[in-house]
Amino acid sequence: MRARVWGCRGSVAAPGPDTVKYGGNTSCVEVRLESGHALVLDAGTGMRPLGVAMSDDLPVELHVMLTHLHMDHLQGLGFFRPLFAPDLPIQTGEEAFGPLADLALDVAPPAGRHEASVAGDAVAAPARPITASFDLPLFKESPRVTPAARPPLSVRRSTPTPPRSSSRTPEEPVLGFGFDEPSPSLAKPSPPSSAIQTEADDGVSASASFGPRILAALIDAGILSVIGLIVLYLTLRVCGAPWSKVTVIPQGPFAGFLMLIVGGYLTLFTAAGGQTIGKMASGIRVVPIDRQHGRVPLGHAVLRAAAYVASGLPAGLGFLPVLFGADKRAIHDRLAATRVVKA
Repeated sequence: MRARVWGCRGSVAAPGPDTVKYGGNTSCVEVRLESGHALVLDAGTGMRPLGVAMSDDLPVELHVMLTHLHMDHLQGLGFFRPLFAPDLPIQTGEEAFGPLADLALDVAPPAGRHEASVAGDAVAAPARPITASFDLPLFKESPRVTPAARPPLSVRRSTPTPPRSSSRTPEEPVLGFGFDEPSPSLAKPSPPSSAIQTEADDGVSASASFGPRILAALIDAGILSVIGLIVLYLTLRVCGAPWSKVTVIPQGPFAGFLMLIVGGYLTLFTAAGGQTIGKMASGIRVVPIDRQHGRVPLGHAVLRAAAYVASGLPAGLGFLPVLFGADKRAIHDRLAATRVVKA
């Protein structure tokens, strides 16, 4: 007996300089017996060079056995030349011979009555000679078994939910959505207009006095003056001019830039929390006119910062209502619909 490995790779052929020692073909082993019979184990890509070598030395009988039906064990079947030799008998696996007779593959006996009836209805196709690779018994057809009909699954009927009573106890709270009539004991009478007016009067009386507002203005003015001096110093350093040449800076654009800084300072602090740094130190806050607490909208904050010009241009007359007005609201507060209260 002589055995030769024509392919030993798995999954995919890998020919190349790195696989010269053992070859790059997939699984295929040739076994030659002294009687002239040949046995081929698996039909990978190594079956192609085997067929070329076997064309000049055909065996008496050729047996092809497949360990399993993965693609790397089947790829060489279509390229095996002896398959197309008309004078070479090829065993399909159904014929028992020699000591393999006890190991011949056959259909297992049916285990049950249903399987026996199905096996009895199946008619075995007559054997026919193999003349091409397409005639190899790679996939044996088996009769299609129709599963027996099963009884329908039982569906559990859901328990009906009893209707809930819509009656309410007098102590149960009722949401005021208008669907149910609220209990007379829970209904609150609407406050009279005089009470609303009293609350409004209390809100006005809580307005900040003139002293804290002056203190807040002085603190903010000091902070903005320091910022202005820093901007002036940096501008002179960029221009490379000393303090004695401060007049070389264009006064109009520089003043406009400082006004943008002042407006941004007042707007951002007022819109964020209603308090600049000076108002935080003085304990006062800017709020909308229609409520005691809450943030000033950004648009109103911008309008209030711009309206400082209207309050200050006519010799500061726009700030006089803070001293003599009942609601202590300056011109910029009236234009922006805001007021200053104690924090």
